[in-house]
Amino acid sequence: MVENTTHDLIYVNKMEIVGPDASEFSMDRAKPWPTVPFAVLPGKTMHFSVVHMPAPGSQPGPRTAQLQLSLSNGQSITINLVGEAGTRTLNVSPSSLFDNVSVAVGKVARQTVMITNNGTLPLKLGTTTITGTTATDYTLGRLPRLVLAPGQTELLEVTYRPLNKGVSSAMLNITSNATTSAAVVTLGGTATKIAPNSDGSNGISGVESSNSNGNGMSLSTVAPNPAHDMAAVHFNITTQTAVDLKLLDAIGQEVMVLASGESMAGKHTVRFSVASLPAGVYYCTLAAAGQTLTTQVVVR
Repeated sequence: MVENTTHDLIYVNKMEIVGPDASEFSMDRAKPWPTVPFAVLPGKTMHFSVVHMPAPGSQPGPRTAQLQLSLSNGQSITINLVGEAGTRTLNVSPSSLFDNVSVAVGKVARQTVMITNNGTLPLKLGTTTITGTTATDYTLGRLPRLVLAPGQTELLEVTYRPLNKGVSSAMLNITSNATTSAAVVTLGGTATKIAPNSDGSNGISGVESSNSNGNGMSLSTVAPNPAHDMAAVHFNITTQTAVDLKLLDAIGQEVMVLASGESMAGKHTVRFSVASLPAGVYYCTLAAAGQTLTTQVVVR
């Protein structure tokens, strides 16, 4: 905004944007400036709309420039322009699921993809689709949130339930308004012979109560669920390896670390208190040997 505080008619003879990032600032074409020279009457104000458009491929960070006005009375006015070049960066981990996983036809294995906004601006998730020759062997869970603030993480569960014996292969495609390209996760797995039911006959079994990768690593459901005081979760690993067992809130932020460090092969039980947590939905995640499993728990 420019105001003529004098009693004289003043002309603006020249307007230009200068400074280190001048090329990223320009006149707002929806609200164009008047053609110079133009007059500013005594006591009147004028508004000049400026837009900031960071250069494609430029580094994020602050931007500065100046709008300079040359006046008919010999004076000049400098208006500082300040902007911020932000990013929307989609990070997906891991890049592949069900590597070296074998599942009997009719059985299931579940693994989790962590979707994180590593940028500085809100990120809007688009469609999540599975494509490939055996795409029907996989199903996707529901994404509770489609908009991620900077630093936020969402968890997407992928279930592998092979329909026929053999090697499965597909691609999980995650689109968004990120400045990077769409994220792609490779889906693998091998389907073995049809698993027998508990009565000895062949057929399709029900979904296991535990969450497994089909290769011996598993994460049980939290008990009790819902929980309001003490709770317990069991996990199993087949080899000695580093383990991270965490509790995340509904927006994917870490609430507490339940276990961290080297763990021996076998079944482990971790007990923890949720008494101090606000009521809501939480996620227990197990990361080990490059794989991640997730189970949900409700706190009341």
